[in-house]
Order: sequence, then structure tokens, then C-alpha cells
Amino acid sequence: MSPMREEKRADRLRVMQLYQQRTPRELAEQDAALWARLRSWLPYAEAGSVFLYAGAAWEPNTRVIAEDVLARGVPLGFPLCCADRHMVVRRVRNWAELESGPHGVLQPPPTAPLMSVDEIALTIVPAMAFDRQGHRLGRGGGFYDRFLKTYGGLTAGLCRSFLLFDRVPQSDWDRPVDAVLTESETLLFVRSECPSQNEMDLRGLVHRE
Repeated sequence: MSPMREEKRADRLRVMQLYQQRTPRELAEQDAALWARLRSWLPYAEAGSVFLYAGAAWEPNTRVIAEDVLARGVPLGFPLCCADRHMVVRRVRNWAELESGPHGVLQPPPTAPLMSVDEIALTIVPAMAFDRQGHRLGRGGGFYDRFLKTYGGLTAGLCRSFLLFDRVPQSDWDRPVDAVLTESETLLFVRSECPSQNEMDLRGLVHRE
């Protein structure tokens, strides 16, 4: 195993250990505070469409987010992972449409309508952990890194504060997010001297929020 893979493996083990130290009540309180922060975040509140995910146990509960997006009539997509290690985005109109997929993760049925990458205004990206530079520790499948190569909209990560690390290991193909939200802070990242429209929007948010 390469040093990078070993480092990621160690961090994934660390995530699970930290998660298991929290009580269900603590996790629920953190998720409620995180939801309150996301709900008032302008890119989320103003997004014309959202690409979400059904969180695993160590990730924030995203059902309340899905129900809010749907209640506002905003198009909502979920990932469907394919055999070729790519994923597609399929639109759902009700949380109940999701069904158990690999490893018990909820996903849309393959008959749900497709959403193209160009239709998605905001992607909320899952991770086992994030760092303070917007890099993410994924599960190792590379599905989102492949997707983000072709995606030009805004990206955000939701992270319980005890899983916001100073640094997570990153490979050349890893794609950071534009923002990370925890229960207590919102981190925005502008990475270039010649910013894209997304980064210009984020610069504006520094002054608006």
C-alpha cells in the first residue's frame, strides 16, 4: 500500500473512532445546528437546483435538507453509482423514492429522470471529513472526484465540527469544495488571482454574510 493510501486509511479509521465517541443526542444537536447554518446560507437559499446525497451514519442527516428543497419546488438530484465507477444524477420528488443501494446507502431508482451537470446550481458533496482548505476525505471510490471534473457550479461540504481536520491527505485528482459549513462556522475558499464566476460569487458573500 502506498504512503498516501495508508494515510487516508488511517484518517478513515480516525473518523470512525471519533464518530463512535459521540452519543446520538450529541449528533442530533450538531445536525440541527448545521441545518440552521445551511438554511440561512445564501447560495443554498437562492440555489435554483440542488444535488444532494443521503448521508451515511458518520455524515450529517440530509433528509431535512431534501424535504426543504422539495417543499420549495426546487429541483433535487441524488447520485446513482454505476458499474463503471461513474455516477449519474437522478431527480427525485420525494424522499420515499430513495431505495437501498450498495452498502445500504440510499439512492434514487434507475428509472428516475436524469439531471444533467449543467442543470445543477449547487452540489453538496459528501465526505468522511474535510479540512480547513476545503479538501475532503472520501470513501475511496473516486465517484465524486470524477463528477467534479466536469461540474462548473458551486460546491459545498457539510461537516460536523469534530470531523473538520487541519489537513486531510490529497491526491492530484482530488477536488476541493468551494465552501465548508459546520455547526459554528462557514469557510469560503477563493483559490486564484483570476477567479471563476463561482469564486467571484464567493468573494461577494464574504461581504454579504
